[in-house]
Amino acid sequence: FASAAAYWASSSCGPFIPHIRRPTLVVASEDDPFVPAASIPRAAFADHPHVLAWIARRGGHQAFVTGSPLRPRYLAEELATAHLARHLG
Repeated sequence: FASAAAYWASSSCGPFIPHIRRPTLVVASEDDPFVPAASIPRAAFADHPHVLAWIARRGGHQAFVTGSPLRPRYLAEELATAHLARHLG
């Protein structure tokens, strides 16, 4: 790729979002060191009937860990489990 902008332009999920027809959960973070917050296609998610976007201020690339070291909570797993339970009964 010629630049980071060229990479994101050709690798973005944005063009595919209008074609989603199954319940889809998107979990992202604004402080992700690999996926810049500006690249999150919020407008495409906003009114989509099949996409639920959960975008946290903090969470890094994949951690989304909260709570204490003795009682951590793994938010991505909780969100995914709840999403599946809602749609699979």
